[in-house]
Amino acid sequence: MKNIYFLILKKRWFLFTILFLLVFLTNSVLWNESTQLIRRYPAIERLKIEADKGSYESLYIPEADETGALISISMEERNELYHTLLTALRDGRAIYRNKIAYIEKGEKLQLLTATKLKDVFSKEELSEHFLNDILFQKSRDNKELFKKIIAINQAFSIRTMKESYQVEKDYYMNNFYFAVAFSCLLLTFAFFILYWLLSASIKICQGELRLLRVIGAGERWLRGRFLILFSIPIVMGFIGMVLFIFAIGLNFIWADWIYLLVFNLLFIISAHVNISRHTKGVFNA
Repeated sequence: MKNIYFLILKKRWFLFTILFLLVFLTNSVLWNESTQLIRRYPAIERLKIEADKGSYESLYIPEADETGALISISMEERNELYHTLLTALRDGRAIYRNKIAYIEKGEKLQLLTATKLKDVFSKEELSEHFLNDILFQKSRDNKELFKKIIAINQAFSIRTMKESYQVEKDYYMNNFYFAVAFSCLLLTFAFFILYWLLSASIKICQGELRLLRVIGAGERWLRGRFLILFSIPIVMGFIGMVLFIFAIGLNFIWADWIYLLVFNLLFIISAHVNISRHTKGVFNA
């Protein structure tokens, strides 16, 4: 059987190489988008919670001047924003900070108080992080408040958490759907290469295979040997992808191992089914 392996590898090495590259690329694309979705899922769920509550978030994107330098908020605009937010707090409006850490890490939202607001605005530089870190709860008076904030500076905007959730979810889900579709396309090519490789291998070694059958090698045993041979580029493609990910400084989470191992196992099982189907009766002496 070693001679048969050597003969097949010698004459069809390029097909094994193509199959290896297809498996490597399929695993890489599937992992890249799937792991992003899985890792981002808790944040997307927290966005959904706030979207269901009808919350809003503040966004501050400063404009740039002709030289490319960012234009800071003026002292007058800063004072106007401070008094606008302070008035809202005194009116009993629920305004929260720590939105970014809440969404990204699951930390608790912190109620913005007049004391904390004064502390933030009394510093020499107004924190842009703070301006992007505010969360407003749903209120019928929000419309008027938001108009005042946006009128202070064009860099300010208010977005519903429903919109933020939809943008975030669509981005990661669409990337995931693309990865699945692209992986299916690559798998189609991989199965075509596998079928081509199997047909060519049987034709190249048909005499040797029939001889093995005559001297007692079972048809099931021969199929098993072919499965081992054709599983090598699949396994090596997966291992190559894993080593590549580690080499570029990235890592895997436990969920990655589960779906990648299941995916590659199903590929090997499918290869076994195809081998069994296309070699039926071929090894009969």
